[in-house]
Amino acid sequence: MVPTPKDGYVRMGVRSHAKGTFLTMVKPGAEIEEKELSRVKAHCLVVNIVFAWEQAIAITSTEDEKALVSHRFPQFLFHDDMHPDYFRYAILNDSFERHLWLASPSGAGRNKTLNVGTMLEYSFTLPNKKEQEAIASCLTRLDSLITLHQRKRRKRLFTHLLVWEQRKLGDCFDFLKNNTLSRADLNGENGIARNVHYGDILIKFGDCLDGEQSDLPFITDDTVLPKFAGSILSEGDVIFADTAEDEAAGKCIELRKLPKEPTISGLHTIPARPRFPFGTGYLGHYLNSDAYHRQLLPLMQGIKVISVSKAALQDTQVRFPSLSEQSAIGVVLSEIDALITLHQ
Repeated sequence: MVPTPKDGYVRMGVRSHAKGTFLTMVKPGAEIEEKELSRVKAHCLVVNIVFAWEQAIAITSTEDEKALVSHRFPQFLFHDDMHPDYFRYAILNDSFERHLWLASPSGAGRNKTLNVGTMLEYSFTLPNKKEQEAIASCLTRLDSLITLHQRKRRKRLFTHLLVWEQRKLGDCFDFLKNNTLSRADLNGENGIARNVHYGDILIKFGDCLDGEQSDLPFITDDTVLPKFAGSILSEGDVIFADTAEDEAAGKCIELRKLPKEPTISGLHTIPARPRFPFGTGYLGHYLNSDAYHRQLLPLMQGIKVISVSKAALQDTQVRFPSLSEQSAIGVVLSEIDALITLHQ
């Protein structure tokens, strides 16, 4: 433990859905009201006890050692027969995700404090350390290859935009209403309406969503649907996640197909409907490209949680070629997405 610095320091956070750690600079005067903080140690398991239910858990790196954390981020050393890199993938286990949920009693809003003792009762099945290292190495290489191909495909297709038409997003879309239902208000079994949750946009869904195949959750309360009669989602609509723990805020999906039940947009989302036709698949890929997303970075607000407002989105610029070219781009990128998914 060290005294909380008064002249600024680097703070480490943990992304939800086991997406790793991130570092931010705390300016003088903006430090948290705690007398002492802990130094981060590399190659440890770290968890955000307030958002563990949302899989805010990670393995620290050597880069993280420059940072400090509060008591909300306990760290755990691995035994000698365990390889930390193996656990970067082991913590993605669906069973462990459910265990974290059950170990986090309900609280106000999204704050559900983890019972650390209960978390530590979970049992992982482990191969020997040499096999752990081999598995981790293989999976890391696959992740790197997938990331490289995703970056290359977007860079090639969206770097030559000067000859395309350009308009403000607010001139291209009409915004729809979204609800504020939490996960507790949804279920996976039945209901008269479906819901698109921002957490699924950030983590589960790709650029384009086939609602017929994605197991969208049902809304438990049947009285919710009539309140959104004018905002039932349609094919071709796009939905932005307006909140995230990092620069993923603004992640978007394009709706390709929808289930038979009416579907509405959920908590921390901004649904929008094109005012004129776009090629199938184009918006989902373009609005997630670096060419577009770079516009959002200076518009993001917040410290602990990052958000993008509807007003900010309206003033961003959308670029697009002819309708036939949009469709061709959508087809090509969707085929690449399918190929990458097949090899994951």
